[in-house]
Amino acid sequence: MNNKLCPYTCRPISEIATSCEHIVPDALGGPADFALTADTKRNSTYGSTVDSRLINSPILGMLAARARVQTRTRPATWRAKGNLLADGSAVNIVGSADSMAVRFQKPVETDPETGQIRAIKGFGADAKAELARVTKDLNRKGHILEPDEAKTLEPTIRGRFEHNLAEVMQGLTKIAYLATVWTVGDEFLSTAAGVRYRSWIDAEPNSAALEALGLRPLEGSLCKKSVPHTHHLIACVALDGNLITGVRLFNEPLFEITLTVPAPELQLANEHRRLIVIDAARRTFEETLLAP
Repeated sequence: MNNKLCPYTCRPISEIATSCEHIVPDALGGPADFALTADTKRNSTYGSTVDSRLINSPILGMLAARARVQTRTRPATWRAKGNLLADGSAVNIVGSADSMAVRFQKPVETDPETGQIRAIKGFGADAKAELARVTKDLNRKGHILEPDEAKTLEPTIRGRFEHNLAEVMQGLTKIAYLATVWTVGDEFLSTAAGVRYRSWIDAEPNSAALEALGLRPLEGSLCKKSVPHTHHLIACVALDGNLITGVRLFNEPLFEITLTVPAPELQLANEHRRLIVIDAARRTFEETLLAP
């Protein structure tokens, strides 16, 4: 963390309240020493918006769980919504590297007119636990619950896994921006390209906003190194007055972006090429020269 200016406000870090800004979010295995110093308020705001939307992608969560990323509180998990095919009941799905738990969104079904309990739902031991909880609560209120015989339904579930491309692209762009600052230095902040990056990070995540700012992802990949699925790849290349930055999370093309921006004012030589390889499971990284 050798930056002297906040990458978001462009103010000297000596004049503002600051915190550590992981270039790759901590929940995705971003190393603590691959980070910049940033304005505390902006860091918190982006953490609860841009980062949160990226991290909460169920597919990315699956990749993090498969890589056995350890977050601050527990191993990485993923979440999705679905329905029980037998009666359409809505369920929540929570998965980890080794298991998956399914729970009804509304385990207690009541009659909308009378308020009487019609059914208590659960999977396996959850059903008994929910029945015991409801029974105890009713007893405390002076009511007695006399459940009918248990009914077993076909437990087939249909889950929904959403992939919001604009939200993912915004999260990846934020990583690309911070990685570019890390590679090039504070000088990048004052360029028109730096302004363009920050404007997209602040915008509503949709393809129209991205295109309006001229940040059009390129076809192809800068991240061609063969690495395990536990690794992230970030590459930054100066070429003919342009800066090209590529990000690939968990070595998965679905979570990859390559952006190019003109930065002639920096006068960077074409041999300015860096490759950063992050082991998300171990939270370590290596920075090397990128072969032409």
